[in-house]
Amino acid sequence: MKKINIAEKSFNPFDLIGQKWMLISAGTEDKWNTMTASWGAVGVMWGKPSATCYIRKSRFTKEFVDAGEYFTLTVLKDGNRDALNKMGSKSGRDMDKMHESGLTPVFVEGQPTFEEAELVLICRKRGVTDIAPDDMAQEVQDKWYGDHDYHTMYIGEIVALTRTDFTENSPIPHDFGVSSRKKYRVALRPCIPIHKPTPQKGGMQFVKKRLLSLITAAALMVGMLPAAFAGYENFTSKTTYPAGQFTDVPSTEWYAQNVQAAYEYKLVDGVNATQFKPNSNLTIAQAIKLAACLHSTYVSGTTDFETARPWYQPYVTYALENGIINTTYVNYDQPATRAQFASIFANALPEDALTAINDIADGAIADVDISADYAADVYRLYRAGVLTGSNNAHDFKPNTNIRRSEVAAIVTRMAKPDLRQSFTIEAHVGMTADEVFSACVPAIFKLYAYDYKNNILGIGSGVVLSARGDAVTCGHLVNGVYRLVAEMYDGTKREVTIYNFDADADIAHIRVVGSTLPYLGVTTEVEKGDTVYALGYPGGGAATVTTGKVTDPENDDYLAPMIESTAQVISGNSGGALINDEGKVVGITVSSHSGGVPSYSVPIRYLNNLIGDGTAYSPGEYNRNHKPDASRCYNKHYPVPDFGTVTGVTLLGTIREGTTTTYYYDREEVEAGDKILLRYYAALGENTFYQFTGGSFTSSSTYPYSVKLYETSYDGIPAISVVVSSNSFASIGGLPQTADFLCRNLCITPNEMKADGHETYLRPKHRKNREKQEKIK
Repeated sequence: MKKINIAEKSFNPFDLIGQKWMLISAGTEDKWNTMTASWGAVGVMWGKPSATCYIRKSRFTKEFVDAGEYFTLTVLKDGNRDALNKMGSKSGRDMDKMHESGLTPVFVEGQPTFEEAELVLICRKRGVTDIAPDDMAQEVQDKWYGDHDYHTMYIGEIVALTRTDFTENSPIPHDFGVSSRKKYRVALRPCIPIHKPTPQKGGMQFVKKRLLSLITAAALMVGMLPAAFAGYENFTSKTTYPAGQFTDVPSTEWYAQNVQAAYEYKLVDGVNATQFKPNSNLTIAQAIKLAACLHSTYVSGTTDFETARPWYQPYVTYALENGIINTTYVNYDQPATRAQFASIFANALPEDALTAINDIADGAIADVDISADYAADVYRLYRAGVLTGSNNAHDFKPNTNIRRSEVAAIVTRMAKPDLRQSFTIEAHVGMTADEVFSACVPAIFKLYAYDYKNNILGIGSGVVLSARGDAVTCGHLVNGVYRLVAEMYDGTKREVTIYNFDADADIAHIRVVGSTLPYLGVTTEVEKGDTVYALGYPGGGAATVTTGKVTDPENDDYLAPMIESTAQVISGNSGGALINDEGKVVGITVSSHSGGVPSYSVPIRYLNNLIGDGTAYSPGEYNRNHKPDASRCYNKHYPVPDFGTVTGVTLLGTIREGTTTTYYYDREEVEAGDKILLRYYAALGENTFYQFTGGSFTSSSTYPYSVKLYETSYDGIPAISVVVSSNSFASIGGLPQTADFLCRNLCITPNEMKADGHETYLRPKHRKNREKQEKIK
């Protein structure tokens, strides 16, 4: 090794450390370790030539730097990038990194470095401080320390500055006092003497102060270095894209050019030789791999990652160490949402590589809450022209899964700035509640349901969706009734016919007789956080509008996914419209919890399942043509649905008392099953039994039965009882009651049973006569 006069040495620290990177090494010849670093500084501190390096608390090398008096900073010659990558992505706790890297260790005055070194700084520790969260800007903490693995800063006096200039066969200069040619022990007489520490009471004392104090004292230091540097030249075409390479990527598609570029640059390949699968999802692991490869290509020109189990671990490690991600994920194999993908890719290139070309104001992206944890990343990529949104309004759709076609576009725009898009976004100003009411209420009607005696069975709401009267409402308002009448907002009344209905989703496709009717447009696009308005006729009174936010666009507590929102819905609102702030219908309101919030609406897309044969029938004719399936009903109580047949739960026994028959079912099976009570509730509705006033399920088609469900027991076994009573009176009218589909609310509890004239446990005479009684179905 050759000695260097530090006063005469000139180099660019941004290039030397930030671009070429360095190895931090410490320890003894018996045990030592090294790690790759690209953050550091050189300059003057406390009157001495000094170097600063930063080591996370989790790194193995930190133990050796803490234990020793010296450490070395080694810059390798060109051609050793693979070795630097290995030293940065592997831990000496787990493997022999020196052997794996292919580098040749040497010791200079007992300090570890490498024969492949271009420059070696031997440093004596003079200051150590932990970088605390309170000492940094919040944006720095969010970006670099999401895992709370903070750095320790080490300030070392540069006591020797040397470089290597020999190979195995070259002579070693005699003036370096080398006593042998042994590779692993090289001594030197440095140009700057290695200073001995001034003896102090209690041994060597290190200065440990808060980071802000050190930064103030280090004002004369130069080269506080960024981790990255410009490297677009590293992205080059590596193959050609033959015409028709992927049969599922037509040249007319918007993403065709991006797929071609991604293929030629070896950024994203097909799933096989002939298919790209543009509409398939990308997993979180695949997203992290792409981001790691982009970053590695940009900073080093290579994507040489080790194989491991799981396969994505090297990429995750690299992404964490280089600040691409600041957190770990529970399931790396799940599809990545667009928000997750944006958060990963926003840090795949340095800030100066994502220069803003679009002036996008905060709040301009309608479906990205500026306070969301991913918002800054999304806005950064929008402003850089990497993200453009998914429609003409440039909505982001953060909760939808990212597709491979979109990935191809994003990746190529990251690597090739000339593919980035320039655009503007008009500030989104949604309609107010008053504006929604004024614009939409003419298409919302009050719906009256009548039995064959012209008694009112119920009052709800409905929505017109075409000028010819195609409309939608709740299934429980139309099933089993004899006649339906729509009272329009202007007071006119029109007959209503039925196309079809779905009991599971509780939605009906109907027609309001007429033409040139006012109607509303629809959209299937709904996201969490969207502003929505519930418009209908609560309590059968005047039309009202309530405002809320979507809290879950796909609540799966029901048999069909529901839109959950904070817009209040009460009886009479059922069948009304859930409208977005553009005045379009996104759902049909069906139920709510006590007080009307939260409320639940059927997504309007379910209307596509109710086309039927294209014929609209009068309610009476429709119900005559759609009789309940007898095979799913109790034999002696048609059309009451058989709980056991519908749900598969075991029948424990039956008891008949006068005109009432009670069926007992194993409650443990009910509680262990999947939405058992919901399935039976839907079956009741399909067979025209709804929960009117009084808590009983009675038939809108005047079948002479009422049904109640109880929590009880049978011979000491917890049970659900289905109590079927014969009615000698007409069906009960009134507004259908909103039901919370939980066992405790759908079934009557023991205390309520007593108040209702039932006992929690069977009376002795029931037990005595049970074996004589026939099980009734």
